[in-house]
Amino acid sequence: MKSSWVWLWENYSGGLQAIQEHPSALTVVSPNTYSLLNNGTFGAQSPDAEICPQVHAFGLQCIPFIQNDQSNPTGINTLLTSETLQSRFIQNAVSEAINSNVDGYNVDFEPSSGIQNLAMQYGAFLTNFANAMHAQGKTLSVDIASWDNGAFWNYTIEAQSSADLILTMVTYDSNFATFQSGLQAMLTNVPLNKIAIGLLTVTDDSNLTERFQEINANNIQCVMVWPSFPGFLTQMYWDNLTAFLQN
Repeated sequence: MKSSWVWLWENYSGGLQAIQEHPSALTVVSPNTYSLLNNGTFGAQSPDAEICPQVHAFGLQCIPFIQNDQSNPTGINTLLTSETLQSRFIQNAVSEAINSNVDGYNVDFEPSSGIQNLAMQYGAFLTNFANAMHAQGKTLSVDIASWDNGAFWNYTIEAQSSADLILTMVTYDSNFATFQSGLQAMLTNVPLNKIAIGLLTVTDDSNLTERFQEINANNIQCVMVWPSFPGFLTQMYWDNLTAFLQN
């Protein structure tokens, strides 16, 4: 079954209004609600983003993302070198998922200078986290790119984890050839049913239709859109997302 996601990370009321006006374009909204704190614990990112009741009222899934401090490696390094912290993080996150009735989480941990070589540990953490979410009937997806020289992100390791979806951010690139290369890297390393292709508004707009043609031609079942403000999604995005779900 196809899925079409949008991240919502500011101007929540305006975003929700636009989403409500395009009921056939999306299946999932992912607000910027939670964070990995630099002490390795699970915390709130933005109380304004606690919008799952509104999202559910539209008949859509609400899968908040969990974001680290992307200018500081301390949170990731601290979490992934302590099994105790990992267990506590997962327990707290799952409890919050149950209490807030979220449908899952999207893990958006992004490494910065000073990141340790933790790809194996990250894969094990994702498996433990996903298994705990699955036990409650909820999902876990994870974002991946390639600018860390393999210290943290590893296609094969993440694909072998229990995470439900692996999103590539490589396909955000404004260069269409880079988009195609990123898509092919996913097809080579990740099972088709786990692939999610990332799109970035403004950057992708000039060849958005061609990107969707490539996505459809390769039978990819999930796309996720990061709205690069100013603005939210243009009509071109709404039209392509609607057509993707109907194709």
